[in-house]
Amino acid sequence: MPLLMGCLPVEHREQVLRGGRRMRKILVLIGIGWFAWGYGLFASLNAQEVATVARSPQVEPPRVPTSLTLAAAIEYARRWHPRLQAVQEQVRMAQSEAVTARLRPNPTFTFSGENFTQTDREQEWFAFFSQTIETGGKRERRRDLAEWTVRAAEATAQEVERRLLMEVKLAYARALLERARWELARENLETFRQIVRYNEVRVAEGYTAEGDLIKVQVEAQRAEFALRRAQLEYEQAKIALLRAMGATSFDLQFELREELTFEPVSFRAEELERAALERPEAVRARAEVERAYALWQLERARAKPDLVASFGYKRHGPNNTLYGAVSL
Repeated sequence: MPLLMGCLPVEHREQVLRGGRRMRKILVLIGIGWFAWGYGLFASLNAQEVATVARSPQVEPPRVPTSLTLAAAIEYARRWHPRLQAVQEQVRMAQSEAVTARLRPNPTFTFSGENFTQTDREQEWFAFFSQTIETGGKRERRRDLAEWTVRAAEATAQEVERRLLMEVKLAYARALLERARWELARENLETFRQIVRYNEVRVAEGYTAEGDLIKVQVEAQRAEFALRRAQLEYEQAKIALLRAMGATSFDLQFELREELTFEPVSFRAEELERAALERPEAVRARAEVERAYALWQLERARAKPDLVASFGYKRHGPNNTLYGAVSL
């Protein structure tokens, strides 16, 4: 090529050199356009998946309704309990990692130049692409591991939710029981007060001894003390209910709308066995086993080296050459 350049007329050699400079500019533009296209493609492919795992801003939990039903208490716990929000955040993190695990290695573009202090005949320009080719099924193993991680996180979230809802139901039932005791203690106190008034009239008329009146008054005081204790236990049960719901404000200015009822329940052995196998703890245990196996397969695949394929263009002065290589 240098011999041919020396045989060309001066104006033709200038045209060849200008063509080389234009080629360098074209390569730069191609590289910039390729990166822009790759970034736009990545964004379009993953925008929807990333949006599914994006978290909404943290909002302060609202006050508990003044008239609280069991369904409302369960819904409040599902939406605002901090423990449930924490495990749901772990599920979103696992889903985000699953999106990343499905991606292939990004190609790289290299553009460089050397010998700028010399003449144009001594300058060297390089432009080439490199792509990592994963071997051993690393991408599939990585995707399997991410999927089982998501399943394990979802099973953990279901387990935490089941326990929280059970705590809410038990706390609500206990609050109903304490309310029934408080109402019974209030009725007992009202009954004793009526007996005291009746005996006061009989003592004033001389039909009853004053000692009997004193005995009734003592029992009325005991009933009043029992009422205060029942009221305190009812308030403690309401506080426990708020804690089980995950409320941040312990305002007791609310009432329970449900009534304390008992209904007979019967189960069959097949239903109990199926329910035991479908418990979140069992699902999570199976997912953890599969996740460990997927991790073992991924580590085995990582032991195999990857291939890096490179191809591009090199210009040394007026000489143009193509470049290609495969590294292990």
